[in-house]
Amino acid sequence: GGLVQHIVQQWREAFCKSAITKFNCYFMLPFVDDFHIFLRRELHKISEGESNSELADIFDLSAARRALQTQVDELRSECSANRRLQDKFHTVAKLMQREQEKSIQQEGFNRGK
Repeated sequence: GGLVQHIVQQWREAFCKSAITKFNCYFMLPFVDDFHIFLRRELHKISEGESNSELADIFDLSAARRALQTQVDELRSECSANRRLQDKFHTVAKLMQREQEKSIQQEGFNRGK
């Protein structure tokens, strides 16, 4: 009873999946055969600048190089600014440490009197 119904149901599902796959493949084959030609033409148009697409910027290597160089310059200036700030903090920390040592020495000197 139940086992036979389950097996028949699984056969139906497998048959439907197989039929749908074959149906889709039959109608998709012309598209698949021509898609690489279409894609090649479109990429050629874009690379030659014939298209007004945003993708044309992908092939502009000089603009990409300029943008990357600008970014590198900004990062270098930020690093140097951070180094200068760290140096200032180290200087302030040393001054505070000297002042603290002086105050400790004066306290010890004042106690010794």
